[in-house]
Amino acid sequence: MLYSMWLVLLLGLIHTTPNKAASVQLVNGFYSCSGRVEVFYSGQWGTVCEDDWTMEDGEVVCREMGCGSLNEEKKGSFFGEGSLPVLMNKVKCVGTESSLIDCPSDKGQISCDKKGAGVICAPNVGLMDGFDSCSGRVEVFKDGQWGTVCDDSWDLSDAAVVCREVGCGDAVEVKRGSYFGRGSGGPIKMHGVNCAGSELMLSSCVSDNGAVDPSVCDISKCAGVICQSLTRLVNSDKPCFGRVEVYLAGEWGTVCDGGWDEKDGIVVCREMGCGGLIEAIKDARCDMGSGPVWVKDLECLNSESMLRYCKIKEWKLDVCGHEKDSGINCQYPVRLTGGSICSGVVEVYRGGLWGPVCYDGWDLTDAAVVCRELDCGGVSEINSAPIQIPAKMNNVNCDGSESTLMRCGWSAQTCSSNLNATVRCRSMMVVNGPSRCSGTVQILHSGSWGAVCDAGWDVKDAQVVCRELGCVEVALAVSGLLAQQSWMTNVDCQGGENSLTECNCNFGSNLCGPESHAGVICEEVTYKYRLRIEVTGDPAVDPNDPEIKDIILRKIQEKLQVDKNFTLSWKSQSNGNIFQPKKSLKSL
Repeated sequence: MLYSMWLVLLLGLIHTTPNKAASVQLVNGFYSCSGRVEVFYSGQWGTVCEDDWTMEDGEVVCREMGCGSLNEEKKGSFFGEGSLPVLMNKVKCVGTESSLIDCPSDKGQISCDKKGAGVICAPNVGLMDGFDSCSGRVEVFKDGQWGTVCDDSWDLSDAAVVCREVGCGDAVEVKRGSYFGRGSGGPIKMHGVNCAGSELMLSSCVSDNGAVDPSVCDISKCAGVICQSLTRLVNSDKPCFGRVEVYLAGEWGTVCDGGWDEKDGIVVCREMGCGGLIEAIKDARCDMGSGPVWVKDLECLNSESMLRYCKIKEWKLDVCGHEKDSGINCQYPVRLTGGSICSGVVEVYRGGLWGPVCYDGWDLTDAAVVCRELDCGGVSEINSAPIQIPAKMNNVNCDGSESTLMRCGWSAQTCSSNLNATVRCRSMMVVNGPSRCSGTVQILHSGSWGAVCDAGWDVKDAQVVCRELGCVEVALAVSGLLAQQSWMTNVDCQGGENSLTECNCNFGSNLCGPESHAGVICEEVTYKYRLRIEVTGDPAVDPNDPEIKDIILRKIQEKLQVDKNFTLSWKSQSNGNIFQPKKSLKSL
């Protein structure tokens, strides 16, 4: 039920439930601090005529609603006219009033052709250091200062309110233990938060107003959230490239390229958690979408965290076809520096700045995510380098399935090693084969993958490829088929080289057709190890419990730093159990 309530509020499909104790409310907005202004006067709710509606009027509404500063006052029934009577007209606030009702105006049943005065205010809640604009550490603005929220009792109902307030979709996951970092050292502004889940703002939730107990709440226990994003990039397998779509009124729609420029693209790149803008794409060059065209004539300042925070002149268009759909091409939020495109110091883009990743806890699984994300094949080597500037991520902990390093777990502890993480990815791989050890050979050259021509291709060349892949060197040299450019021909390996790039060859472009691309068939290396494990645990916990056994096996697999395919399994003993009391422990 929380999800449907959130969509209805955000997308402006119904009127918010009136609060009789309040004299103003915002409806049909993008998030809790935006919408059409409605006032409670003479026992009823009504709208405000937009005649003479000014910035000063909007500032009073934002303050009365408990929001941040005014971003923009809206006219032209931007958030719809509604069906209620007009109760205020010719509002003339100074800007310091505590309530809109206190401002000089004509009040009562009023005739007005333009009855949709609205505002867009900044929320008093922000998400910091997340994967994108809809994830991160929760920070609140209170008493003139930003601070964090303690994760004691932090749950999905609390997260749902935050996601709604910042203009994102449903709450996907709660994060505790300063998952998104400890912040800049600001005070803990809220603790013991207990939301019902239907509140419009986090400040409306029940929370503990007492002093913060340092044994319960400190900078290591900052609350975080992961919300659904209401902007997405589609029609591409690259996370930072594609057609821009926004979610409104229950369906996804495109953005018309009228007025689409670099400032708009920068905001979308930021919202998606990508790096800087490469290109703001027009004329449906990322292919045409379907469904509604939701947005036209964006006016972003390039400082906004989300597209829907920008000035938008028109919603729901009938005059712009999908041949005008907008797209973007952004930099990846991860890069390698000081080496080549596929080797060097690992850096990530956070908070608008690039910075290194600490070597503490860095392993092959983390490095594999980086190599895959950068389209650089597998991991060849990990290492470290002296740190020059403060690290942006410490103690990275990937499980290997992440599409980007930014989705891996990390901690905000200081970089105790004072070393940067480095990685060297393999510039060769095989594709379109039955296993990781067989297929058409590809090499990375000039930033692009290409094939190897089979002119002169023989077993010695194939043996080098098999060795570089970590496979058995017994190999067959075969012809593959790959419909793309070729980079290398006349390869002449001696057989002892560690990499194909060490062999004599000729480099060029499109040196042969796809029917003449080189391939290999290598055998996978298979090792079988038996390990005896001794564990010490709570006597009340049975390690032979199936669930406990699975947990132990998974933890062991996570700790093994093996850049190969491998499986783990338990070996039962004669009594059917795996774990035995130590006094009768036998070799497994």
